[in-house]
Amino acid sequence: MDGGNLSFQTFLIALRVHPFLFYGTILLMPLNWFLESLKWKNAAGRAIDISLSNAVMGVLAGVTIGLATPNRIGEFVGRVFMVKGGDRIQLLLLSSVPSFAQVLVTIMLGLIGFVLHPEFAGLATIDLILLFAGVFLVFSLPFIFRFIPYKWLKNIAVLRLFPRRLFVRILLLSFLRYAVYVFQFCIILSFYGIVFNFELVLVCIVISYFIVTIIPTFSFTEVFIRGGIAGIVFSNAGVSFNLAFAAAVTLWIINVAIPALIGSIFVFKLKFYANE
Repeated sequence: MDGGNLSFQTFLIALRVHPFLFYGTILLMPLNWFLESLKWKNAAGRAIDISLSNAVMGVLAGVTIGLATPNRIGEFVGRVFMVKGGDRIQLLLLSSVPSFAQVLVTIMLGLIGFVLHPEFAGLATIDLILLFAGVFLVFSLPFIFRFIPYKWLKNIAVLRLFPRRLFVRILLLSFLRYAVYVFQFCIILSFYGIVFNFELVLVCIVISYFIVTIIPTFSFTEVFIRGGIAGIVFSNAGVSFNLAFAAAVTLWIINVAIPALIGSIFVFKLKFYANE
């Protein structure tokens, strides 16, 4: 029996034993993307009036397009071009705010995980140095804006003048969305029959999510990278590599593949001209 059939059979067995855990994870998926849509609505509201339904459609269309682009950067396209009217450049810049907030949350919690259990990452010293150098660069971005030449300032004014209170709101929504993801991961681990120490599993989740966020991924290879990283991190904590891999892949299918299928319905509604 090959690995694919074995994994699918493992899933079928788990589904027969713990069906409510699987369906419970699926039910949390809309909340996950609803929170992301709220973040986008708050950010885009600085440039244009946007309804929540339009924000949801833009986010889901972005998930669909993002699957075909490195590190899902195509998600910005779905969000910006779902909106009718408005300055496309401003909206594109504003679309980076919710993503930056989510990355910030992921990095902060990931760093805590590294401090508590650096051995779970299974990285060499040089890898850790490069990792933290990348983290330093991300945290430096807001300060870099201060040194941009004056003639360019008008193009990024929408970011420079972004209200701190609004960014804090988006940051809180990012924390909440992260909590939903962690809860989903814990449920899906239980679905596969993994008995775990919550503290150790929480550290494994934040470390694996941190690594996945900062390394380059391409299109559908993301699912295997996510599964492989989760398998390595969790196996370093004493959890079965295969079960951790299966859990991460299952969660990717629920949180990314299914929303991408739904989002394909809205891709045809994208407005590539502001007056459409």
